[in-house]
Amino acid sequence: MVPRLLPLLLLLPGAASLRLFGSRRAPPAMSLSASTVGAPLPDVTLYSCKPGYRKFTEVPLQARCKDKLVALIGVPGAFTPGCSKSHVPSFVEARAELELWGVEEIIVVATNSPEIMQQWGDYIGAASAGVTFLSDYKGELSLALGALKEDAVFDRTSRFTLLVDDGEISGVFVPEDGDASTTYAPAVLAQLKA
Repeated sequence: MVPRLLPLLLLLPGAASLRLFGSRRAPPAMSLSASTVGAPLPDVTLYSCKPGYRKFTEVPLQARCKDKLVALIGVPGAFTPGCSKSHVPSFVEARAELELWGVEEIIVVATNSPEIMQQWGDYIGAASAGVTFLSDYKGELSLALGALKEDAVFDRTSRFTLLVDDGEISGVFVPEDGDASTTYAPAVLAQLKA
């Protein structure tokens, strides 16, 4: 029965990050910590889509972050309570102040499909506030950063926020002792103001 369903499973959005039959990925290129500061952002392609379209648009991340300061937010999943009510809204609320301190773009990334990321951004009002939502549905960015949480069914991105200055990681914010607020906009602003 499973072999007959396999082709159908692969048609699902986000199927590239499905864990089938215990397959494993290569080890990460880095691990997010203070020692990551100064490292180049991984050369990966993320994906977006327009409302109502199933065609994905490729977004080369290094090119997107060239010649500007970007807040790159990694979240475990679209429509999850912590991401929808706290993490992403903290950046929407602080957007104007972040811009005053040089942040030119806020990008939210998760392993959900491009359609789901687009719908989530619209649903929580962050897309209309100028926040960009991109899909890492293949898990390439999350894996390269050492932020991919493998699961028996669906891989997820670990929660993080990075400051990326002209393609180089200049700030790393990860949960400390289970406290996710260390990845929210106030923590990023505190570093920018220091």
